[in-house]
Amino acid sequence: MMRILLSLVFSVFLSIYLTACGFHVRNTSNLPPQLKTIYLDNSNERSNLTGQLEQNLQELGVHVVSLPNQAPVTLAIISDAFSQTSGALGTAQQLNTVTINYNVTFVLRDKNQKNIIAPISINSNTSYVQSASDIFGDTTAIPSLEQGLTRDMIEKILAYLDATKTRTALAAPSLSLSSPSP
Repeated sequence: MMRILLSLVFSVFLSIYLTACGFHVRNTSNLPPQLKTIYLDNSNERSNLTGQLEQNLQELGVHVVSLPNQAPVTLAIISDAFSQTSGALGTAQQLNTVTINYNVTFVLRDKNQKNIIAPISINSNTSYVQSASDIFGDTTAIPSLEQGLTRDMIEKILAYLDATKTRTALAAPSLSLSSPSP
C-alpha cells in the first residue's frame, strides 16, 4: 500500500514539475496554407487560452487578425472552462486527491460563418495530492497546474488544425475562403 502511495505522490510531483518548467510549443510543422491568416474568436474574456494560442500561432508564422472579415478562417473557441473534483485517497483517508479538468470546445468557420469542421470538444486534466486535514486546500499549486493544462490544450488544438481531416476540409472546393457573403 505504501509503495502505491509513494508511486502516486511521485507521479503527481513529476507532472507538476513538467507542467511548471515553462514548456513552449516548438512544433515546426506547417499548418495548412488556408490557416496562414486567421481570426481568433473567444467569448470568454477571462480566459488565458486565446492570448497564449495567438502567441503560439504567430510563432508558427500565422498572421492573427483583429477582425473576422480580415481572415478567410475563424477559429472560434465556443467554450473553455476549468473544473475541480476531489476524493479521499487510501483506506485511512489521510490524503485527498484533487483533479483539475480543462474542457475546450472549438470550431473552424469560413468567412460566411459556416462550419468547416464540426465543433470539437477536448479535455485535459491533472491531479495533485493534499493532506485531508488541510481543509482549505493548497491553492498555490492550482495556477501553475492550470497554466500547464492551457499549454497542453494549445498543443491539442494545433494538432487538430494540422490533422489530415482538417486539411481535407479546408481544401474542399465548396468552401468559401476567398470572400465574405454580402
